[in-house]
Amino acid sequence: MGNYIEKRISPRHPIAGPITLHSTIGTPMNVKATVRNCSEEGICFLSSRKFTTGTTILFKTSNGEYTCACKDRDDCLLRSISFVTVKWCREGQENGLPAYEMGAVYTLPH
Repeated sequence: MGNYIEKRISPRHPIAGPITLHSTIGTPMNVKATVRNCSEEGICFLSSRKFTTGTTILFKTSNGEYTCACKDRDDCLLRSISFVTVKWCREGQENGLPAYEMGAVYTLPH
């Protein structure tokens, strides 16, 4: 989806696997997404649903079904459940369908 200026302070760890996104305002929402990378500060994920910058969501991982490029699994900083706030969103395509790549920062420290 393009090359952009890196704004994270900590290094990104490439990772791939399913996550589920949930609403934090009581509205029922259960959106499937794919995590692309993670760092101490947040995650990058791909979803068919667009979230506006500033939206806080709850994400949950799916029981360790992840492919990680880290040498040591302990280096992977993907949390199993966390609140994140969307910092940016880019529209693109995945398998010929509209898709949104988003970066989100953890709202609570680890």
